Amino acid sequence: MKIKALLFVLFIYSICNAQNTTIEVGKMNVFYIGVENPVTVLPKPDSISISNGKLLSSSMGSYLIETTETPASKCIIKAWKNGKVNASKEFRVKRIPIPEITVLGKSNTIVPASLFHKSAGVNCILENFDFDVAINIKEYEVTYIPKKGIQQTTICIGAVFSSNVKYWVENAKSGDIFLFKKVQGQQVKFADKPYDSRIIEMGGMFIEVGE
Repeated sequence: MKIKALLFVLFIYSICNAQNTTIEVGKMNVFYIGVENPVTVLPKPDSISISNGKLLSSSMGSYLIETTETPASKCIIKAWKNGKVNASKEFRVKRIPIPEITVLGKSNTIVPASLFHKSAGVNCILENFDFDVAINIKEYEVTYIPKKGIQQTTICIGAVFSSNVKYWVENAKSGDIFLFKKVQGQQVKFADKPYDSRIIEMGGMFIEVGE
């Protein structure tokens, strides 16, 4: 009985010490460039190492990691324990999805004239994307197609409407159409500093002025 009890204890001990270290991302099985990607490593290792990225913060096995683009487009995280690699996992690295351009949070739809007159510029949104991302609008093209009148086109620098577009918007009437095209922006971080030099081409959309 003593021998059986001892073998049982040793069996349980070996199971507890054979637990694998797991490396899991908090939201998706991919890392996005320019955002704080959450990672959980359990049991908590002594340290972790990251290829193609850097550690922003850590707390009790939870980490925030920022990645950068490389030709390989992957990031490898290694968990270290007692001077040895206890676990390693590779993640794909992707750019953020292309944002959607809106005016007053609306796109490709009819907007009442009284509401549209209050708009001051364009903005962009990322639907169903779990990370906070800032996009700096660089420029875009606006074509004004009045129901009665001459079609006009101009370029706006930055998100805010130019003086010409502001005048068109404030005096727009039901049936007028505004086309927003060739929208360009950059993913930014702190104090509007560009994260990288890549220009994001965001396509365009239209707004029809309603009653």
